[in-house]
Order: sequence, then C-alpha cells, then structure tokens
Amino acid sequence: KDDILYTPCVSDGALQGITRSTVIKIATDLGIKALEVHLTAYDLYTADECFLTGTGVELLPVSAVDGRKISGCPGEIFSRIETAFFKQVATG
Repeated sequence: KDDILYTPCVSDGALQGITRSTVIKIATDLGIKALEVHLTAYDLYTADECFLTGTGVELLPVSAVDGRKISGCPGEIFSRIETAFFKQVATG
C-alpha cells in the first residue's frame, strides 16, 4: 500500500522463512520500505497489490481476497521484487 511492503507479524502466524526474509531484504535493497505489522482483512481488501511468498511457490500474486478483486495485482512492486528475486536465485 502506498509503495510500502507490509508483511504480517510472525506472532500472527507468518512463517519466518528464507523466502520471506529474502523478499524483505530485496525490497529494502530496492528502496522499498518493508514493515512487519498486524494485518487485518480490511488491509488486504484495500491493498494496492498483494502477493504470497513461500518455498514451494516462491512469489505468488494474489488477484482477489474473499472474492474482492485486487485491481493492481500483480503490480509494479511485485514485478520489481520478483525480477530481483529470480535474478538472485539464478546467480546463487
């Protein structure tokens, strides 16, 4: 939202995994502020864009939450992070 990457708190159930940590570092390296916050359903409904991270899916854009379309997804932030992520994975 508003060029800030929000991620749920680990205490709220987000897994503290390598992919998540890598994405947060990439975002920071790209000059995108990353904040760990308590997210609500409303935050997802009103997000400019939304994506999931995980070992199996790596980065996965989310186009709708509870049937509500996220119109900007995948968006510029996702695209920039995804490009940097796959570049990093390819080069090791």
